[in-house]
Amino acid sequence: MKKLIFFLISFLMVINGVGASEKEQIYIGDKIPGMYIRKIDASGKITNKQGGFLRRASDNHFVYCLEPFVLLIDNFEYQEYSDNYLELLNISKETWEDISLIAYYGYMYNDHTEDYWYYVTQMMIWRVVDKNAQFYFTDTLGGAINESLYKEEIAEINSLVKMHKTLPKISDISVNYGEEIVISDENNVINNYQVISSDMANINGNNLIIKGNKLGNYTINLVRKSTYYNDSLLVYIDSTSQTVMHAGNVPDKEYSFNISVSGGKIIVNKKDYNTLENLKIPGIKFSLYDASNNLVDTLVTNEEGIVVFDDLPVGTYYLSEDNDQEILGYIINNEVIKINITDQKEVNIDFYNKEVTGSIKIIKYKEVFDQEITLVPGENIEFGLYDMSNNIIMKKSTNEEGILIFDNLKPGKYKIKELNNNASYINNDHYIEMEVKLTINNEGSEEIVKITNELKKGSIKVFKYKELESNDFALAKGVEIGLYDKDKNLIKVLTTNELGEVIFDNIPIGIYYVKELSEFTEYRRNDKFYKVNVTEEVEERELEIVNYLKKGKLIIKKIGDNYLPLEDTEFSIYAIDGTKIGNYRTDNNGEIIVSDIPLGDYYLKETKASSGYQILNDKIYFKILEDEEVITINVTNEKIVVKVPNTGIEFEEIILFIRKKRLNLKLNARK
Repeated sequence: MKKLIFFLISFLMVINGVGASEKEQIYIGDKIPGMYIRKIDASGKITNKQGGFLRRASDNHFVYCLEPFVLLIDNFEYQEYSDNYLELLNISKETWEDISLIAYYGYMYNDHTEDYWYYVTQMMIWRVVDKNAQFYFTDTLGGAINESLYKEEIAEINSLVKMHKTLPKISDISVNYGEEIVISDENNVINNYQVISSDMANINGNNLIIKGNKLGNYTINLVRKSTYYNDSLLVYIDSTSQTVMHAGNVPDKEYSFNISVSGGKIIVNKKDYNTLENLKIPGIKFSLYDASNNLVDTLVTNEEGIVVFDDLPVGTYYLSEDNDQEILGYIINNEVIKINITDQKEVNIDFYNKEVTGSIKIIKYKEVFDQEITLVPGENIEFGLYDMSNNIIMKKSTNEEGILIFDNLKPGKYKIKELNNNASYINNDHYIEMEVKLTINNEGSEEIVKITNELKKGSIKVFKYKELESNDFALAKGVEIGLYDKDKNLIKVLTTNELGEVIFDNIPIGIYYVKELSEFTEYRRNDKFYKVNVTEEVEERELEIVNYLKKGKLIIKKIGDNYLPLEDTEFSIYAIDGTKIGNYRTDNNGEIIVSDIPLGDYYLKETKASSGYQILNDKIYFKILEDEEVITINVTNEKIVVKVPNTGIEFEEIILFIRKKRLNLKLNARK
C-alpha cells in the first residue's frame, strides 16, 4: 500500500516539476543507554524497545523516523527531498510545522547535546505524526511506564516550539512625524525577529522602536530567521521503508504591521483682540521656525483668516506674525508663540491683533477775571464720549494741565460733551462731533480739540455829565472812571469819550462798583461808589455820574445910612466878563441871598435903590474861590436930601409920614 502511495506522490511531483535531489542510505545506529520506550499503535499492538539513533550513511548525521510503526530497512537507499514536504508526506501544514520545530529545538539545539535528547525529540515527533498511537518512556525495557521521565526536557522543547510559533503582538501604529516611540511586545517574542529593509523601525530586546521619519502609511515586515543549523530540513523517502527526516533550519517566519506617520498640524486662527471674533482678513503672513530658529515655512491666512502649518515633525516651534507687512486697520502683533507638538498632533492657536486706535485729545481752557480776562487750564472738568447715537462710551476728567485724552478709539465718528455746569460760565453742554481717522501709515489719528469755557459776561455803560454855569448839564469827555470788584479792588480805569461815555464791556457777571477818579478845580469831587449788579438777564447796565460845579453863596445886606435894612433895592450880578447872572431884590430884611454861584470873579451893580435913597452907581467886585464859600457884602445907601420950605416940621417926621403912607397903600392894595 505504501509503495502505491509513494508511487503516486512521486508521479505527481514529477508532473509538477518537483523531483528528488540525491540518494542517501539510512541505517540503524547505536543504542542509547538507559533509554527505553513503549509504543502502542491504534490497534493496541505494543512494542517495547531501547531507543537508539538512526543515521545517514554519508556523514553519520542523525535523522528522525516519521513512521513509528513502519520498519526501517537498514542501509536501504532513500531518495532525498528538500521541499514540498506536505505533498510528499501527505500531512497537514500544522503537523509539518510542529515536527520540524520539534526537530529544530530538540537534540543538538543549544545545550541539548546529551544522547537522551535525541530520543526525547523522536518521541515528541511520533506523538505529533500519529495521534492515534501512544508513546511512553519506561524505566526498563518492557518495564513500567514512567510519565515523569524527561518531563522537563519535553516541556522545554514545547516551550521553544510555542515561542517560535507565537507571533509578536503589535497593533497598527500611528506616530507623529519626527517622533520616536517605543512599543513593547506583549508576547515577548519580538527579540527573535529582525526588521526587513526599513529605517523606520528597529528591535532592541523586547522593544520595537518606531521612528516617524517620513510621512505616509507604511508596512513594516519582521522576519524570524532560523539559522542555528548549517543544513535545511530534508526528508528521505523510500516506498518500502520508513520515512525519515533530517533536522535543519525551519522556514523563516514573517510578521508585518502597519504604521501611519502623520505630521503635526498648527492651525492659526486670526482674531480681533477686543471682540474675540475671527479676523477674516486674507493674506496675513505668518512664519514658523523650529527650535534652532530655522525657518520652517511662511504661509498666509485664507479668506477666513486661518493659516495651517501641517506635516510637521514633533518638536518645538516658534510662531510669529511677519512685521514687514501691513494689516489695514490693525496693529502687527510682535508676540512670538512657543508651540510644542508631541502627542497632541493638532494645535490650535488663537493669534490676536489689536485694532489700530486713535485718540481724541481735549485741551480745556477756562476764562478767569482778574483785572482782565485770561485763559487758564480747565482742571477737573468732566467730559463724556458718545457714539453717534448719543450712547455714552466713557467719562473722563481733565488733569491739572486741562488735558484729557480718550484713547484706544477705533477709527470712526464720535461725539464729546462737557458734563460739568458752572453757573458762572456759559453752558457748554452741546455735542461736538469728532472723527478718528486711519492715516496713510495705518495708524490711528490723534484728533485735538480746544474748548474754552467762557464766563458769562455783561457790560456797564457810564454816562458822565458835568454841570454848566447855565445850570444845564453836558456830557463830559476825558473823565477817568474806575471799575472795582465786589471788594472794591480797582480792576481797570477808562476815560470817557467824546460823547461822555465809557463802557466796561466783556466783564463777568457779578457785583461791581464804579467810581469817578478825575478831579477838576471848578467841580466838586465825586467819591461815591456806585454799586452795579451785572447779571445775565440784563446784557448792559447803564449808570449816570454827575459832576456838580463848586459853588459859593453871596449875601447882600442893604442898609441905609441909619443902619436900618432897606428892602426893595434891586441888584444885578455879572460875571467878570459882563455876563449877567441874574437880577435880585432885597427882602424886608434888606437881604439878598444868592446860592449856587460857581467859582469865579463877579461884580454886582445896584439897579434900583430903595425909595428915598440914592442909587449906588459903583460896581462891587467879589470872588468865589472855594466850594460853599459864603461872601457877605454890606451895601449902604444914603438918603435923598429934599430942600423944602421951613414949615416947622422936621425932615425925619416927613420921611416917617411917607413910609407910613406907603405901607398903608401896600396894605390897601393887598386887601
